[in-house]
Amino acid sequence: IHDPVTQRIDYQYLRFTPDGFRMTPLPMRYAWPQETDLMAQLAGLTLESRWGGWDKRAFAADSRMHISVYRKPGA
Repeated sequence: IHDPVTQRIDYQYLRFTPDGFRMTPLPMRYAWPQETDLMAQLAGLTLESRWGGWDKRAFAADSRMHISVYRKPGA
């Protein structure tokens, strides 16, 4: 279930066991790059890199994910 207002996606994790299967709720909240940038800034971090995927492809406006790396100045 996706709720764009709260930015939540609720998944069900399905695991097969010797007795059958188990479903475990897996709630997730996503954040837009601007949100993570603000949280990082408030924590004293600066953006070092941002990619559009784990393969380090370029981040673009139409990227479906973002991988952001922040660094503490002087570290």
